[in-house]
Amino acid sequence: RRVLFRSIAFHDSIIDLEKVVMLKITNAEDYDQILDVLDKNKLNSINLAIKLFQNANADTLSRDSMFAAFNDFIALMANSYLENNDSLHRQLAGEVPEIKINRIKSTLSEYGMTLTTAEGEYYLEPETDYLLKNFGSKLSSAYVEFLTISAGEQKEKFADDGAILIPMETLMARIITWEDFIGKYTHFIALNKAEDYYTQYLEAFLSGTENSKVFDPVSKKLNEKSKAAFEIYVQNNPGRKSAHIVKEYYDLLKSSNFLYSDKVDSFILEKLYN
Repeated sequence: RRVLFRSIAFHDSIIDLEKVVMLKITNAEDYDQILDVLDKNKLNSINLAIKLFQNANADTLSRDSMFAAFNDFIALMANSYLENNDSLHRQLAGEVPEIKINRIKSTLSEYGMTLTTAEGEYYLEPETDYLLKNFGSKLSSAYVEFLTISAGEQKEKFADDGAILIPMETLMARIITWEDFIGKYTHFIALNKAEDYYTQYLEAFLSGTENSKVFDPVSKKLNEKSKAAFEIYVQNNPGRKSAHIVKEYYDLLKSSNFLYSDKVDSFILEKLYN
């Protein structure tokens, strides 16, 4: 690591971070070093990080790298802020009136955080619309498209408590969207995240989730809804890699009268994770 900002790490109690973020940095490494110094338990650190980004004198490729660093930073903040904020923990304990929840959400939203629940637990996640608004004009077209897709998906939650919430048609559309993105931006800096979305949706389409099963728990047979969806997907998407995978999967199931077997898990592992 470079040593340009090393002194900040040792003297952050006396450093004027408002002045630091006015620096005209030129690369992601310097940006990352300053992010390391910002207090992850103070929401204003998000504002400081954005200001530093906006003041940077960097090319588009460097800005993409800086934004990737910011994504890691805000994700870490989302985890640590709720975990380490005793006051917020107390406010969210027990039965919380909706008006109070909305007030908390409003405060967090000003810093690009959304308060949501999963399996009965509260957690924070970055608001993609907020990221698009504050960073989009400085990023590459690939990153803007990535954020635009992600923002739309964030508005319609994919799953909760192990159950798929979106319609089958939406799930199929998301597979196609991310497959197209991956094919269009083969050198995208956050390609692994796009691939994660693609894999997540394709796996859910093929094998379901814990509480949205595609195989009947008693008969072990593929349900008719999924069987029909596989047929439609293959028919409507000739030439797609994902359609080829679905066709192979369909043929595998057909050979066993559409009954679940260990071959299902082996197929998913081989085709989606190798």
